[in-house]
Amino acid sequence: MEKRTKNQIGSSLVEVMVALFVLAIGLLGILAMQSKSMQYNQSAHVYSQAVYLANDIAERLRGNSVAAASYSDAVTAIPTSAPTSCESNSCTSQQIVSWDKWVWSQNVEKFLPAGDVSISPVAFPDPAGARSFLHIQVSFDDSRSEGKEADPDAGYDGRKSYALMVEI
Repeated sequence: MEKRTKNQIGSSLVEVMVALFVLAIGLLGILAMQSKSMQYNQSAHVYSQAVYLANDIAERLRGNSVAAASYSDAVTAIPTSAPTSCESNSCTSQQIVSWDKWVWSQNVEKFLPAGDVSISPVAFPDPAGARSFLHIQVSFDDSRSEGKEADPDAGYDGRKSYALMVEI
């Protein structure tokens, strides 16, 4: 007769179940990190689009320096319909302002969720009076990065903004 060994060889079912439980917890942690990573990546992408759009209009107004002050919302409103295209036609500096603001507003609508823009003059005390500035602000809805919907009643509107000061 063979003598049975009293030492157990291999794993018991309980040990396997504990190992699977630990593995499942680890995988859930990885899934949560991946989800947050995607949210923050999307937020960074939208914020970089806002920075790009603010710099786009800043370069447009620097390129049309003769009418740079006209880019202010107080002087020229954003056109609601397409003005004369200045890509292939010869335009005056005021027509270029309208065209630039319209193209810019179309890009804001296209690339930013609930995007809103404003350009306003800024008065800094300058003894010589030779310097003037425009404040460009681009804001957008970034509530998705927090993983919750905007709730103005609770004091959370989910908006972020980017501001740029341009000397003209």
